Amino acid sequence: MENVKSECLWTVMKMFIEASSLKSAMMAYCQLVCLCDPDRSDPYKFYASIRGKLNWWKVNPLWELLDKRFAQVEYLNQQAGKNLKALVVGAGPCGLRMAIECAFLGAKVVVLEKRGKFSRNNLLHIWPNAKEDLKSLGAKIFYPKFCVGSINHISICSLQLILLKVALLVGVEVFENVAFNNLIEPEMNSDGDVSGWKASLNPENHFLSDYQFNVIINADGKRNNILGFPHKEFRGKLAIGLTANFVNHHTEMENNVKEISGISYFYDLSFFRGLEEEMDIKLENIVYYKGDTHYFVMTAKKQSLLERRVIIQDFEEVSKLLEAKNVCSENLLAFVTDVANFATNNSIPNLEFARNETNLPDVAMFDFTSLFSAENSSRFEQNQGRPLLLGLVGDSLHEPFWPTGTGIGRGFMSVFDAAWMIRGYGCGQPILQILAERESYYKLLTQVTPETLSKNFKNYTIDPRTRYPCCDNHLLPNQVTPLVISDSSYLRFNQELSYSLPSVSLSEEVKFERRRTLFNWLQDTLAPYRRRLHDLRALFDSGVILSMIICRYRRQEAKSVVIGSPPKCSVNVQLCYEKVKSLWGVEAPDQTDNYDQVCEYLSEIKRKIDEEKPSSPTVVLVPAQAAFTELKDPILHGRIVGSEFKEQEAAGQRGEEVDTDRRWLSRTSGAIGKLKPALLETNNANNCWLPSGERSSAGKLDPELLQTVDVLLRGKQKAKNEPKSTVGKLNQSAIIEMEMQLKNTHTAGRKLHNALHQQPVLSSKEAKIIAEKTAVLKQRAQNGFQLNNDRFQLIDSCIERLDKHLRMADTSGAVGVAELTKMHAVNIGTRKPPAPLPPPKQKPKLSSACYYTQEPELCFVCAKPAYMAERVAVEGLLFHKDCFRCAYCQCSLRMNAYGAERLENYGKVFFCDRHLKLSLKSKVEELDKNKLQDNAASHTTERVNFALGGENVMASSSEESLFEWKICDAQRFNNCDDNDGNDDEKDNDEESEQ
Repeated sequence: MENVKSECLWTVMKMFIEASSLKSAMMAYCQLVCLCDPDRSDPYKFYASIRGKLNWWKVNPLWELLDKRFAQVEYLNQQAGKNLKALVVGAGPCGLRMAIECAFLGAKVVVLEKRGKFSRNNLLHIWPNAKEDLKSLGAKIFYPKFCVGSINHISICSLQLILLKVALLVGVEVFENVAFNNLIEPEMNSDGDVSGWKASLNPENHFLSDYQFNVIINADGKRNNILGFPHKEFRGKLAIGLTANFVNHHTEMENNVKEISGISYFYDLSFFRGLEEEMDIKLENIVYYKGDTHYFVMTAKKQSLLERRVIIQDFEEVSKLLEAKNVCSENLLAFVTDVANFATNNSIPNLEFARNETNLPDVAMFDFTSLFSAENSSRFEQNQGRPLLLGLVGDSLHEPFWPTGTGIGRGFMSVFDAAWMIRGYGCGQPILQILAERESYYKLLTQVTPETLSKNFKNYTIDPRTRYPCCDNHLLPNQVTPLVISDSSYLRFNQELSYSLPSVSLSEEVKFERRRTLFNWLQDTLAPYRRRLHDLRALFDSGVILSMIICRYRRQEAKSVVIGSPPKCSVNVQLCYEKVKSLWGVEAPDQTDNYDQVCEYLSEIKRKIDEEKPSSPTVVLVPAQAAFTELKDPILHGRIVGSEFKEQEAAGQRGEEVDTDRRWLSRTSGAIGKLKPALLETNNANNCWLPSGERSSAGKLDPELLQTVDVLLRGKQKAKNEPKSTVGKLNQSAIIEMEMQLKNTHTAGRKLHNALHQQPVLSSKEAKIIAEKTAVLKQRAQNGFQLNNDRFQLIDSCIERLDKHLRMADTSGAVGVAELTKMHAVNIGTRKPPAPLPPPKQKPKLSSACYYTQEPELCFVCAKPAYMAERVAVEGLLFHKDCFRCAYCQCSLRMNAYGAERLENYGKVFFCDRHLKLSLKSKVEELDKNKLQDNAASHTTERVNFALGGENVMASSSEESLFEWKICDAQRFNNCDDNDGNDDEKDNDEESEQ
């Protein structure tokens, strides 16, 4: 049983890692929690519970990365946020990253997301520091293609999925389809107990409406001001942006298209002029990234949009100009298609628009004439003794300017700064000191670029001193007193006072914990049926949820409550009430709209079920297993249906889930593949319940096939297929016939064996030829196979001559400076001037669409292309590894042992540690001397590099080139002699020669 459970855990974890949508990830997570039953009282305990039950080699690297993050000194062993309850509004990249940091601090975190799925296809540019941060969280494990292209970027939805999975594993609670409206201030009840800060949500009766928190972070996107932070606007010249996403089919032609990291009109005039001439389109800049989609973002001129009839009528007000009724959708699609074809040189055949969440082409036109930025990044409020720390991160704090790719770069920096603020808040530091420090770093954030940040990205933490080169506090505590709002004047002006606990009402907290326990129990109950509950009142809309509860714990009693006709939903609910009453003795609530009565009704059902302690039913791990359960069980098959199945899920959501199931089914065994039509039919209904009416063809399936599928899904090993014995089924005549066949086979086999081993008979002529050849070979073997050595005599004589040359002083590497000078003079005087270079070949003129392609970066020394594998980057410059040498002695430099100086007429030069300390005059003289030698050498036409001594000697004819080859060959020959220990003999020969 333990092995089966372990395989189930691995299967669910694999589904969780490979989930490609919000819904599939959340469903896999619910099943994972249902199987692991982790401790939910603390984020680290939750993570440790899951980690301890999943000791799998594929996820062990992920555990190592997360363990390393949990163990960072800044988190104080998860004690810094032990008493904090945080609410993060928005499950975007920055919101999820903020929730992860809060969990590392030890705080209880809840994330609210108003959308039901991740559908943003736009690609984000990733700064180097953000890339390292995401890799340290296991981004490569969840998304192997993370930042593998020439430009570091990733789609928003892919980044959200990575961070969502990490957040769920570290104990963050994420709730989709829940919108935040506003804050609810603490109130005093009739008993004199003051509640904590709460949130007004949509749906109104969500159990999180009772969640009390003391930290709230707004990360719901740009220009949203739900927390009342004042913003300032930066206006500029009219700028109209366009974004477009095309489907990436990952064909060979598409993979060869080069990306455009960002070009402006003034930096590539030929490209933009060619676009204007061919397409009559005027752009100011353009970016093209290639990832899950082909992503184009550009700034178009208003006049060009008017000429192409994208904008129907011109208005002075930007809001009216870009209003939906003033934009022609067809012309807009044609506009961006022409730009995409031109930018890629028509290399993407059959451009197909990707679809957004509304199933429309993913094309948008927006205005970024003005950018918004918050005046301050944090605030502190206290009401009736209940403190609340408020903060902004991401686009809510500072609206990004997309051509510079600052969205994620600065967004993650703001997340770390906010986490440092929360750490100080949890440690009890003075409020004004915390706010002053946070606002000081916010002033630095607006100036942050990849070049101004610290370069040691792997050592980044939430501590600002590891990220910002200059961390001086520019603000004093008395300068941020307006950011403290309190009903106590003493707190507002006391710089040394921190907040006091408790920050929540204990009675309210007990009530909330009960409802959260109930909600978690319902989620675990519905997990095998791939359902998630968002509103408790949905239990009574059609009776489907109640039917699932009955089927989960009393499967044999489900026949009488299952009805398949949507018009009889009310009858269905009434039958469920009666069945619950007969099974557990729980009376139905008088008012299903009363949230308290609904919770009390469900709590009583849960209590009764817990008292019975039934055996845990098998968890449906995958859609195929859910469908198979229905095919086997006549109670569940095609019976439980409610109108909400047809109304709740949109077509896109349903199709997305079916695609996920189809991908999973393609990886299952052949037996499961035979059930694919029935399974897909099941998934189309609701992935778990078949529609009413006609029953499926389960009865027509082979029982042996069903048994095989059952064995596979339960994780048991299938018995090996052995041939069945047929002896008992044969009659007497058949046995006699088989004996005769065996006897004939034996006789034929002996004949074949004799034929194969019989000695061949040779003719007299063949025997004579073989005898002659044998005699010749025998004589050659007696002579020791001595061959004719005439062809080796030329080589031997050449080697002897080379040996004599090597023993002469002129060629032994000991040539003096005077002799070299004489050789240079003779060669220069006798050599003919170099022939003029042939005229350069005229390259075929490319279209302007190809001009944007990025040329390889050049080496600072030799000005030749420096590719990634053969270059080093030093102080913003690129060098070949062989070119990075000391300008004085030409020795190779190491990255940790060099110095740089800027000299007149030479620019920036590099020296080793030994020559860096020399005087400026000595350095300049040596550089001038080297320059003269290089100029003298440049007049020669041929340079021969001798292996001996490393000297450069001039060769004036083709014979000297041949001589060079011979010298090198002789050197290799002598090296072999040296290795044999003949040094003494060589020295004696050299003395006699001299």
